[in-house]
Amino acid sequence: MNVTRKGFVVVTGLVVLAWAIMGFSGCQASKGPMMAQARSPIPDVPLPLGFSLKELRSRSWSSGSLRFVDHLYYGKGDRVVTMDFFEKQMPVNGWTPICEQFTQGRSTLDYAKGNENCRITVYEGSGLFKSTYVQIAIWQSLKKITK
Repeated sequence: MNVTRKGFVVVTGLVVLAWAIMGFSGCQASKGPMMAQARSPIPDVPLPLGFSLKELRSRSWSSGSLRFVDHLYYGKGDRVVTMDFFEKQMPVNGWTPICEQFTQGRSTLDYAKGNENCRITVYEGSGLFKSTYVQIAIWQSLKKITK
């Protein structure tokens, strides 16, 4: 075996070893309880540590007391653990749980607060570096017209 071939084999072995170590250590999805970020992009909706806004897939606007939010976040974390985080943290922030559902790999939690609704959808992405995605939507609830 020539020197170049030996070097290639050694480097390939080290890369495979590094991938194996990452797969069995800190690069795995969190299975324990999650902590909230100190400052969430949406002040009254907590966000787990390690999740970042996917800016090109997010939008929001506000005008006075009205707001519309459609944010997509990504990070590492088990889907079930992430759902548990929101189930515990949303009521602490004044949101009342309305509905919970699981459909085709996506978990959804619906909340209400004042004249607003909030829907949190959590799902896992695909691919080699699989992320967990959290979509947070907030909109004005419809008021019934009374006569």
